[in-house]
Amino acid sequence: MTAPGAGDTVSASQPWRLDGQLAVVTGASSGIGRAMALELADLGADLMLAARRLPALEESAELIRTRAPACRIWMVAADLATEAGREALWVAMQAR
Repeated sequence: MTAPGAGDTVSASQPWRLDGQLAVVTGASSGIGRAMALELADLGADLMLAARRLPALEESAELIRTRAPACRIWMVAADLATEAGREALWVAMQAR
């Protein structure tokens, strides 16, 4: 199997890596968003986490830091259904 855009061969036992890449994860405070953030951190990505509930977002960040201590994490508490929320995420991404 070949990773999209890469010439490296990968297998289930040796997945591709995201070291040095930034992944933006919305809905990162729970459920699929939290699970995706954990998986991306395991693959070496740094994370920009966005969700509406700051306390739950902080819990996600703490779980990630425990599991992947080298992962750099930025958090944005915002409702992305609103223009102001999308703007807050954009500003945070530019500021990192």
